Amino acid sequence: MNHLGNLNAVDVGKFFMAIVVIAIHTRPFEGFEPSIFLQLYDLLCTCAVPFFFLATGYLLERKLKNEYSFMMRNKAVSRTLYKMIQLYLIWSIVYLPLAIYDYYFFPGKSIFGSFIVFDVLSYIQGLLFVGEHFNSWILWYLLSAIYALFVVKFLVSKGKTASCLCLVGCIVFVIGIGITYLVSCTGELPKTGVLVQKLIRYTFVNGRLTTAFLYIPVGMLLYEINISKIRYVLIIIMGGYCVYHRCMRYLHFAIL
Repeated sequence: MNHLGNLNAVDVGKFFMAIVVIAIHTRPFEGFEPSIFLQLYDLLCTCAVPFFFLATGYLLERKLKNEYSFMMRNKAVSRTLYKMIQLYLIWSIVYLPLAIYDYYFFPGKSIFGSFIVFDVLSYIQGLLFVGEHFNSWILWYLLSAIYALFVVKFLVSKGKTASCLCLVGCIVFVIGIGITYLVSCTGELPKTGVLVQKLIRYTFVNGRLTTAFLYIPVGMLLYEINISKIRYVLIIIMGGYCVYHRCMRYLHFAIL
């Protein structure tokens, strides 16, 4: 397999998708006509985050394949996990002044109330369970990857393959879809459902953090797939995510 060529393609894809991520948050075509263009543009934007998760898994599996001992493979995952944690903490500190500004001038936005102790709890919730504060919405990607890599590290330490990781990731991802659906429900729920809904809203808010659980293992699996099949697998994965994204958006608005 031509892994060198694949690495070059990953680098080109990362550069292109980085531009797409900027476009997601700056919305350069908002209000632009015709609507069909905006729909295609929106579909392209939905591929950005999955691509970076796939790239993370692909490059991680490359490291694992270069390590033949069990201990070194475990250390390779630990290094990737440590790097993600380090990046997340650094950028959380960078965005901390904006978070303080938000809590100071807009205390009513905190789901816990306006007192400082509740704002601290709200910040802890955003740091550990949401990956998002004022103007730092992009950090959820790192937090999702951190949680997923903890699971990957555990399963790799048990000698599990990329296929097994994908199976576990699919299960967690489906659970995440269920969590998002449950939180979006506004109709009558049984007491247990209401309790679970409140618990989710005061912790993870929705199932978004489960995204990396699916795409990082799939990226690892892609490293092992024959080069001639990778392009087709990627098309299926991206297409499936676009359909999922559209369905969840429709479901959200239908519920509202």
